[in-house]
Amino acid sequence: MSLIDKDRLDSVCQMKPKHIGAGMQVLRKKNRVAYFQDNGAKVLAVAHLDTVNPSGIKWSGQVKLDQTLFFSPYLDDRLGVYTILHVLPALGINVDILFTMDEETGASTADLFDIDFQYNWIVEFDRKGEDVVCYSFKDVELTKKLESVGFEEGWGTMSDISKMQDRGCKAFNVGIGYENEHGARPWFVIETYERQIERFVEFHKNFKEEHMPHVKTVSQVWSYGQNVGGLNYNQRNLDYGRGGSNVSSEYDKWSAERDARERRKKLGASSVPESCPFWCPVCYRVVKNGSCPECGKLAIIAGEWWPKVLSEDAKAQMEMNDSIRKTGTYSPW
Repeated sequence: MSLIDKDRLDSVCQMKPKHIGAGMQVLRKKNRVAYFQDNGAKVLAVAHLDTVNPSGIKWSGQVKLDQTLFFSPYLDDRLGVYTILHVLPALGINVDILFTMDEETGASTADLFDIDFQYNWIVEFDRKGEDVVCYSFKDVELTKKLESVGFEEGWGTMSDISKMQDRGCKAFNVGIGYENEHGARPWFVIETYERQIERFVEFHKNFKEEHMPHVKTVSQVWSYGQNVGGLNYNQRNLDYGRGGSNVSSEYDKWSAERDARERRKKLGASSVPESCPFWCPVCYRVVKNGSCPECGKLAIIAGEWWPKVLSEDAKAQMEMNDSIRKTGTYSPW
């Protein structure tokens, strides 16, 4: 049974933050806000409601190749929200919930969480690929526990939980299959997602009753928009710790495309319906009137899901793109 209900996930992706947080306890300081729900659990689950892409984009879709890809401009981190609200309860896992804002600008509202309760540990679902990262919470014992259920530990710079070291317990961020998560056309691999959730279910079963203490450590100094020690978290270039790169980021490219689209719109030159994507999810060619000129048969129609079965040419193009991406020379533009 698939854990992904595409219509429900699409609904979560499109909802306004205040609607997702309706009925939850509002944590507010001036114009900063977070949402908390006490379910009487010993584990806290975290995700963020803000997204890189602006509101109002109405496309999403699913493509079935060797793997199943789900596309939406709001996956990061609405897939984490969907996981906490729908998937975990369906699997019989009870957690307290914290939904934050402003994570994408490096100003997560996780620091508003001042509820006086000692959790055993904290989990976040806001990570690309198929690993798990612990940031400043990392130690040998936590790594052993994560690896005991099949998780592979990776390296990351920061997320919401990076601001929660004073909670007195360990925390980690689970990869849920994101790809191109900070770009204009994010997707995730459903099979990767389901493997990761299976690992988390096993981890929760084994360790939900175990308190994993943490003593706050001195964290790496991060600059928000400036380079310090070669580490950079900048919403403009979305460098995420790589530092010193002169290569235009996906955010830059998306921003340029958005500005160009707005200019075309003002001039009345846009021939593609606003509700359709401007790109083909398989070969990345620009869509003309809802149809991809490269794949031919791959039509993208407003309000419809992309076909589960693609042409052989489309599959071949997808495989070539994947190969190019793995070599580090991939560019969809």
